[in-house]
Amino acid sequence: MHSLRGGWFRMFIERNQRAFKALFWIALTVISYLAFSPDSNPVSESLGDKISHVLAFTSLGFLIDGAYSGSFLKKGAVLLSYGFFIEIVQYFLPFREFSLFDIGADSVGIGIYFLVRRFMV
Repeated sequence: MHSLRGGWFRMFIERNQRAFKALFWIALTVISYLAFSPDSNPVSESLGDKISHVLAFTSLGFLIDGAYSGSFLKKGAVLLSYGFFIEIVQYFLPFREFSLFDIGADSVGIGIYFLVRRFMV
């Protein structure tokens, strides 16, 4: 029998890795579309925008962790690189802007998943 602390989570991931991969790539596609589309929120530095970044990257952390094996630190670095990529592309879009605060919110989201993960694995 698996321990309540982590065995159940690892077993769940192993049994559903293909689904995690599909969901990860779907989520990445949706987030990319939203990141590169014209911003419908005129106040892009709002608290709601930062919460959206935190939730998106917490979710991506969960999905990439289930989709791929290996060190979560490496997977977290991949997600943070993706966050930088989004901001660099937005710098060149006339209807978007580069924001270090967004990268900070992305980092907080990755960190939240990393902390929660410690109790699940």
